[in-house]
Amino acid sequence: MNRFARGEIEREEWKTFGLLLPYGSELKLERNAEGGRLSRSVAIHRASYVKVIITVSEGLGSRARPTGLRLPAEAMSHCQTHYYLVTIKADFPRLTAGSKWTPENREWVEWLTNMLRFRLGGPPTV
Repeated sequence: MNRFARGEIEREEWKTFGLLLPYGSELKLERNAEGGRLSRSVAIHRASYVKVIITVSEGLGSRARPTGLRLPAEAMSHCQTHYYLVTIKADFPRLTAGSKWTPENREWVEWLTNMLRFRLGGPPTV
């Protein structure tokens, strides 16, 4: 079962999450273990135009509970806090930098970045 979506609401949100991909894109899922830390990646590749890699890896943060978390004292002993690091990397090949499709691909990467930040609870950056 997905550790990220154990609650009914979270499962439904991720089931209905739509991800628009540029025309001709390929999607590849990867599992990595770098330095003992497990990570999962999604690579979105539009040949000759853009390659985006979204990686979710185990965080190195402390196991302290988030500020503002309010639970009954008896429940606190059963709580665990997990931190995850989400990174997005986009590569645009030089060969097609002057293409008429490059601005559209850049706008799509900005949209994707903002959409993920919104879905994960962070502010937009671009």
